[in-house]
Amino acid sequence: MENEVTTELIFKSISRDTLNATFQKPKTEIATKVPLGRIQEIKVERFDLVFTLAVNVALAIATYFFISSMVWDASGV
Repeated sequence: MENEVTTELIFKSISRDTLNATFQKPKTEIATKVPLGRIQEIKVERFDLVFTLAVNVALAIATYFFISSMVWDASGV
C-alpha cells in the first residue's frame, strides 16, 4: 500500500475499484476491503496440488531407479 505496509491476504474477489479479501489469523478470518488505488504491488502465491504430486512421484521413481542401479552395480552383475 502507499504507506509501504506489506499485508498477506487471501483473495476473494474484485468489485469495481475494491479488492475484497480476508486476513488469515489462527482460528479467525477477518473480511477486509482495500481500494485498488492504494495498492502499489501484488505478489501472488499459488499452490498446485497436481504439480506437487507429480514432482514427488517423479522423485520417488528416480530415487528407486538410482538405488536399484547402485545395488545392481554392487552385486557385480
